[in-house]
Amino acid sequence: MIGGAVLKIFDVHTHFTVETGRISEDAEKIGYAVENKSAGEHVKFMERAGIERALLTCPTQKNMDDEDACAAYCRQVNEQGAKLVRDYPERFIFAASLPLPWTKKAVEELEYAVTRLGARAVGLCSNYRGIYLGDPSFEPVFVAIERLRVPVLLHPAAPLVYPKNPVTGKIL
Repeated sequence: MIGGAVLKIFDVHTHFTVETGRISEDAEKIGYAVENKSAGEHVKFMERAGIERALLTCPTQKNMDDEDACAAYCRQVNEQGAKLVRDYPERFIFAASLPLPWTKKAVEELEYAVTRLGARAVGLCSNYRGIYLGDPSFEPVFVAIERLRVPVLLHPAAPLVYPKNPVTGKIL
């Protein structure tokens, strides 16, 4: 309580994985230790910490060299996010993961994740293979985000030095 009011905490940055179904399992990637928890263990942690609800995200940059594999992985991520929400509806909501830089498939996946799976937000990385979100090629994604009226959780990602060939403009 603060000043007689009950403080409700909403965690807007809780990672999950599909490989193991565990929460916050990317310690090696982010460079510092985080606890590995099952969803049930994470809910117990939330209770101890006074966290009422958490936004689950899986800001993926997997399979960016293969459009179909990237789209399939994001579908798997979004299905797992929806399952966690079904299992713990009072505790979790999830943000859709999109198969970027593949914008057509990203728009399709966003539509599916929001309208069929119940995603309440979308998680985007700051860049995809060094292509930043301000790149005009991403405009269809932002049009869809606006149309679906979902907030964006922006996650940092290490940039590439030379994402596009300076002569041809093709992605390296």
